[in-house]
Amino acid sequence: MNTKEKIKTYKEQNIAEWINSVNEACGFIDDRYPVFCPCGKLATGLHISHCSKYRKLVETEAVRIFEQRNHIK
Repeated sequence: MNTKEKIKTYKEQNIAEWINSVNEACGFIDDRYPVFCPCGKLATGLHISHCSKYRKLVETEAVRIFEQRNHIK
């Protein structure tokens, strides 16, 4: 199953847990990239809200967190 399919499934299973995972993933990514976005540009709020590389990184991290919390392999 690819990441998009996992996200869709996890949202259907438990939306509240998914939202918590995304919020935690945002925190991890923000701590990892405090000044510059993973794409290399300045990490302003406006840029991060529209950056596809940032969103993809957050989604990947959120999938990992969700799977750890729910013991999914």
